[in-house]
Amino acid sequence: MKPYYRSATEVRKNFSECIDRAVHDRPQFVNRTRDGVVVIGERFFDDLLASAVIHCTITKDEDGTAFVTNGELSDLIGSGETEAAAIRDLATQLVEYAAEYYENYALYSRSPNRKRHLPYVLRILTLGEPDAVREILVCQSGKS
Repeated sequence: MKPYYRSATEVRKNFSECIDRAVHDRPQFVNRTRDGVVVIGERFFDDLLASAVIHCTITKDEDGTAFVTNGELSDLIGSGETEAAAIRDLATQLVEYAAEYYENYALYSRSPNRKRHLPYVLRILTLGEPDAVREILVCQSGKS
């Protein structure tokens, strides 16, 4: 067994202790046969994903429509009559995409063009709502 790993049998006997340690102390490593599992409290998980920000560029079309593109999940583009509306649109799309990714996890997490999205998807899932997701969008103006 790997260092720091506890057996699943031991964890089952002391499940509450394992959860308490994962939440209040540090992540817990569990080994079950050949499978390893990490139990991590949400606060530590948030710290782990803190660097998963989405870098955006805001541009305006000739008719004044604002567009928000991003480098991390480039298939998603927000648009709106104003920059704020375009950012809200992108945040909403990100929440919807994260839910879709999670529902299709077996496929998306193995897909070469989507598996690198996982840290962003997990962060978006923990934030849960478009208003909270807007906080991880780091936007700059692009050429109009």
